[in-house]
Amino acid sequence: MNILAKMRREWGLALTLLLAVLVAYQPALNGGFVWDDDAWTTNITHLTGDLHGLWEMWSRPTALQQYYPLTGTTFWLDHQLWGAWTLPYHLENVALHGIAVLLFWRLLQQLQVPGAWLAAAILALHPMMIESVAWIAERKNVLSMVLFLAALLAYGSAVSFWSDDGAVPWRQKGYKLALALFLAALLAKISTFALPPVILLLAWWKRGRLRWRDEVLPVLPFFLLAMILGAGVMWLEQHHVGAEGVAWQMSFMERTVNACRAWWFYVGKLLWPVPLPPIHPPWDATQAFVPSWCWPLAVLLFAAVVWWQRSWLGRGTVVALLFFTGTLLPVLGFLDVYGMLYAPVADRWVHLPCLGLIALFAAAVSVLSGRFHCPWFIPALACVLLPALGWLTWRQARLYQDNETLMRAALRMNPRCWVAAYNLGNILKQHNRADEAIALYEVTLRLNPLHVKAHNNLATSLMEAGRFEAALVELRTTIALMPGLAGAHQNLGNCLLRMGKVEAAAGCYQKAVELAPDLADAHNNLAGILYQQGNHAGALAHYQRVVALRPGSADAHGNLGVVLAHGGRPSEGAAEYAAALQLQPKHPVILANLAWLLATCPDDAVRDGPRALACAQEADTLTAGRNPEVLRSLAAALAENHRKDEADAIAVRAARLAQQQGNTVLAAAMFLEVDLYRAGLTKRDPDLAPAAP
Repeated sequence: MNILAKMRREWGLALTLLLAVLVAYQPALNGGFVWDDDAWTTNITHLTGDLHGLWEMWSRPTALQQYYPLTGTTFWLDHQLWGAWTLPYHLENVALHGIAVLLFWRLLQQLQVPGAWLAAAILALHPMMIESVAWIAERKNVLSMVLFLAALLAYGSAVSFWSDDGAVPWRQKGYKLALALFLAALLAKISTFALPPVILLLAWWKRGRLRWRDEVLPVLPFFLLAMILGAGVMWLEQHHVGAEGVAWQMSFMERTVNACRAWWFYVGKLLWPVPLPPIHPPWDATQAFVPSWCWPLAVLLFAAVVWWQRSWLGRGTVVALLFFTGTLLPVLGFLDVYGMLYAPVADRWVHLPCLGLIALFAAAVSVLSGRFHCPWFIPALACVLLPALGWLTWRQARLYQDNETLMRAALRMNPRCWVAAYNLGNILKQHNRADEAIALYEVTLRLNPLHVKAHNNLATSLMEAGRFEAALVELRTTIALMPGLAGAHQNLGNCLLRMGKVEAAAGCYQKAVELAPDLADAHNNLAGILYQQGNHAGALAHYQRVVALRPGSADAHGNLGVVLAHGGRPSEGAAEYAAALQLQPKHPVILANLAWLLATCPDDAVRDGPRALACAQEADTLTAGRNPEVLRSLAAALAENHRKDEADAIAVRAARLAQQQGNTVLAAAMFLEVDLYRAGLTKRDPDLAPAAP
C-alpha cells in the first residue's frame, strides 16, 4: 500500500510538472517561424523531398546550417508530416522540454540530491528556458538535453550511481546504451560534449576519488567521441557558419574579461530573470559602471572562497559549480561562436549549464530548511516562486507569436540591437512597406556601419521607392565592403538599367554571373540586354543557362523560344514555346509569340495557320483586347488564314492602341502591316520577330 501510494504521488507530481510546462508555454504554441527558423525548416525544402535529402544531412557536413543531423532529421520528418504548419513543431519542443524536466528529476532522485522535485519544477518554469523551447530552430537544445540526461541516467545505472565500487561499467547494458545516447546527443548539438567530465565529477563527488580502471578508463570512449565531433563542429562554426573576421579578433585578456562577465551575467539572470530581452545589449552599454578588471577578480575571489570552504560546503557544491562553469565554457567567449556577433550572451546558451545551479539552489534550500527545522519553508517557497516563474515564462512566450512581434520587442528592450533592426527591416520589406524598411536599415547602419547585407537591402528598398541615386551610393558601398558579393553586382545592374544606363548594367550583370554562375536573374537580365543589342548568340547562351537553372519556369522557356525563333531556328523556338505552355498554359505573351511564329515562319514545316489563330485568339481573350503586341500576332494569324478584312481591322486597332500607349515604334510597324494585309498578303518575314517578354 505504501508503494502504491508512493507511485500515485510520483505520478501526480510528474503530471503536475508536465501540465505546468504546457500552461506556461501556451502563448507560443500557435506562433510562427521566427528569426533563422527557415534555415532549419522552409529553406531546406530541397533536402526534404525524399530519402536522398535525409542522406545529404548525414553525409555532407555543410548541408545544414550546422552539422546537427539528428536535429535536422526531426525537421525532415516534420516537413513530411506537417509542412509549414507550426503547431506540431512547437508541441514537439514543449514535449521534449517536459521530458527533460522529468529526466532531470529522476536523475537527482537517483543521485539522492535533496529538493529534486523543486529543482525540476524550477527548470520547467524558468523563463531563461523560453528561448530554447519557443524558438523552433532551438530544438537542438531541448533534444540534446533529453539525450544528455538519458545518457547520464544510463551510465549511472551501469555503475549503480557510483555507490557500488565493484561495478565494471563496460560489462553492463547501461554502458553501451549511454555511449549510444551520448553519440545521439552530440549529433543533436555539440554542447553535450561535457558528459564525460560530468561523469568523472559525479564519480569524484560520490566516491571521493578517481581510479584509472574504475572511473577514468570507461569514460575514454566518450572523450574520444566528444573530441572528434567537437573539432569538426568548431571548424564548421568558423568556416561555414561564419564565426571569423574582425568581430572575433580579440586578445586573450579581452576574452577573459568577457568570459568572467558572462559568467556573472548568467548567475545573476538565473537568480533574477528580469528583464529578459530576446537579444541582450552589448557589454559597452554599462562598461563605465564597473571596471573591466573587476569581473575576473570577482570570479577568482569566489572560486577561492568556495575551495577554501569546500569541507563546509561539501563536494556537491563544488561539483555543481564546476558543472555550470564547464558546460558554459564554450560560449563564454574563448571559442568563436557565430551568435556572439549579435550579443556576448544569450539565454539559450545557459540551457544545459543551468542544471548545475538549479540543483544546487534546490538542494541548499532543502538542506537549510531541514537544518533549521522549517518543513513548511519549501512548500511556501514553491507556492511563491513557481507561479512567479511560470508567469514570467508565459509573458515571455507571447513574444514568439511571429517574427515581427519578436523583433519589435527586441528593439524596444534593446534600442542598440542592430540585428533586430535589420531583421525587422527585412520583414517590412517583404510586406512592401519600403519607407519603414528604409528607416530600419538606416538605424542598422548607424549601429553597425559595416553591415554589408543592410547596405544591399537598403539599396533595393531605395530602388523600390524610386530613389535611384541614393541606391547607387549604397550599392557601391556594398561592393567596396564585399567585392565578391554577386547579388550586389546584380542589384547594381538593376539600378543602372532602371536609370537607362544599359551598357553599364550589362557590365554589372556580367560580373555577377562570373562570381556566381548559378545566378539565374543576372543571366536573364543580361540575355535581355544582349538580345536588344542584336547579340543573339550571347543572348541564346544566357537564356539557355536560365532554362537549365529554372527548368520549371515558363518565362525562361518563352524567352529562349524568342531568341531561337529570331535566330533562324524556328522549329526549336516552337518547341520551347510548347514547353513553356505546358508549364503555364494561360501565358498570354507566350501564346502571342507562338502565334506569331506559326503565322509568319517561312518554313512550311513550322507554319500552322489554324493553330496560330487559336493561340492568338486565346491570348487576346486573356488580355481583354488591350495588348497591341497580342493584337499584332492575331492580325498576322488572321492574314495567314486568308481573312484579310479581319486582319486589316485588327492591325488598325493594334496600331492605334500602340499610339495611345506611347509605343510609336510598334505603331509605325503596324501601319506598314495594315497596307500589307489590305493587299491580301501574309506576314512571313523572319526578320521581324516579337521582343522578348
